[in-house]
Amino acid sequence: MSPDVPDIFQAAADDNVEDLEIALQHYDVNIKDENDMTPLHHAAGSLAFNAAERLLEEPGIDTKCKDKFDREAAVMAEDILGLGHSLAVKMCDLIWTFPEEKGNDLDVEDTNKSEIVPINPDGLEL
Repeated sequence: MSPDVPDIFQAAADDNVEDLEIALQHYDVNIKDENDMTPLHHAAGSLAFNAAERLLEEPGIDTKCKDKFDREAAVMAEDILGLGHSLAVKMCDLIWTFPEEKGNDLDVEDTNKSEIVPINPDGLEL
């Protein structure tokens, strides 16, 4: 790829929507890195909300694809949610409510069996 084209994974992780817009003109939205992570994985794992929102606007995005550790992007955000980060709630809501007909089902399973702390709507641990 040309040195003038931003790295799509870095743009997603950095929440750099301007670079992401340029990168999306050259890369497939579902491109995978060496760990089979997509740009959405990078955005979700970095809580890069604006980048995730932009990626979800892209036709054909696959929100259910898994990385080589068998994690969907929503699971990565869910893992951070377990650490109590408030932006993780917003990220999980964004990905979980992505319309099913566009590729996301709402049945996300954490296959790594990580410690996830459920949060109620008031933000108190259950």
